[in-house]
Amino acid sequence: MSSLWTPGGEFPAEPTPEGPGPGGGTTVDEAAAARIAEINAALRAAPADVIVVNHAMGLYQLAAVHLSAPEPDFRSAQLAIDALAALLDACEGRLGADEATIRDARNQLMLVFAQLAVRHRDAD
Repeated sequence: MSSLWTPGGEFPAEPTPEGPGPGGGTTVDEAAAARIAEINAALRAAPADVIVVNHAMGLYQLAAVHLSAPEPDFRSAQLAIDALAALLDACEGRLGADEATIRDARNQLMLVFAQLAVRHRDAD
């Protein structure tokens, strides 16, 4: 018996009919497998550099959220900035037309982080 792992837990991937009577329709597992197949096809169709830059933007947004809080969470912001920097360093020259933009965004985050850290230190 195979299973499908999700963040909510592991579920059996064997078909179980839904609805009234035998063969009552598409199973939850079949629908989930079909949706996963659609997502995988979309990922295969998209250029990898676009997907990686999209994830890099997610790290940028994570850092920005932590820095823009009324009480900035410097530890979480630093982790997101470090992860973004590591990703950019590891992929240097391979992220296409958006690479310069995401590098500039990382640099701006680092500047904001430093300014907020000084302001926060001076307020204490």
